[in-house]
Amino acid sequence: HALPISLETPAERAEAVRFGLSNLQSMGSFKGRDVILSLNAQQLFVQNVRVPRLPDEELNKVVRWEAEERLPEGFGEAEVRHLIAGDIRAPSSSGEGSEIRREVIVLACRRKEIQESIALLESLRLRPVAIDVSALAMARTCQSILRRKADEQSAFLFVDLGAGMSTAVVTRGHEILLIKQLPSAGQSLDRAVARKLRLSIEDAALARQQWSSKDDSVIDPDLGRVVGEAVRSEIETMAGELLMCVRYHSVTFRGNRITKALLFGGESSTRIADQLSSRIDIPCEVSDPFAGVDLSPDAATQLSSSRPGQWVVALGLCTKSSQAAAA
Repeated sequence: HALPISLETPAERAEAVRFGLSNLQSMGSFKGRDVILSLNAQQLFVQNVRVPRLPDEELNKVVRWEAEERLPEGFGEAEVRHLIAGDIRAPSSSGEGSEIRREVIVLACRRKEIQESIALLESLRLRPVAIDVSALAMARTCQSILRRKADEQSAFLFVDLGAGMSTAVVTRGHEILLIKQLPSAGQSLDRAVARKLRLSIEDAALARQQWSSKDDSVIDPDLGRVVGEAVRSEIETMAGELLMCVRYHSVTFRGNRITKALLFGGESSTRIADQLSSRIDIPCEVSDPFAGVDLSPDAATQLSSSRPGQWVVALGLCTKSSQAAAA
């Protein structure tokens, strides 16, 4: 269920989510009432920090303190979690020589927002059984489709190009090394087209979707050229953000170059992949999260006429669901 483009306030979004969930339930395509709640890029504060190597209990306290020091003013009461990216050699705190530090990814969300999301689900008689992060769900799906032995020690850049925001994740094998929220996304591309062509957001979105299509015949060549010019600045901004991820990784985790960037999400396209590849100097391609998945003929037909990349987070949440059931 796609949310309307024009949503501006949290209350409008909550009501749209409620309406969408009610519609999906009424269609009768789901079994049971268990739900995995996914926190998206707009709901999270994410930052890599370096801390001393400490026992788990002390590390939790230090990470909490680091998060509180970095959270925006007025963020409110937060739920804080962390991932250990690995141990790295960094300049010594004394300024002389170097020392081993622990690279940690801090994840924080407003507690009130989690409580409101749970209340909304329960009001629809759904049962939240776990909370996940969309970036982690995407990473699980991506790691499952990399099956070669050589991929186990290779670094990859995964990008979920969404509607309101995008997310970049750098991994090595099953380790998550970096999560970065990107402001450039489908809606920012649509706004750029709307400004350039003086169109409504809805008409601009349609023009950009036609430009993104693999079939050049669906859009007038002159219109396609103007749309391409309109989105160039946004794509360059996205490329700049991804390039910072690549450089941060190369400096922090030396000797492990990112070999490929894979694009997912409902807004991904080969046109965007090609332009990003030329700007970040890494092979970049649109990937299918269903690669290697045994699909029924009906499901395969439906997916072939849509954008399978938009399911990358949902597939990862299914993995979380099976883990929650086992627990």
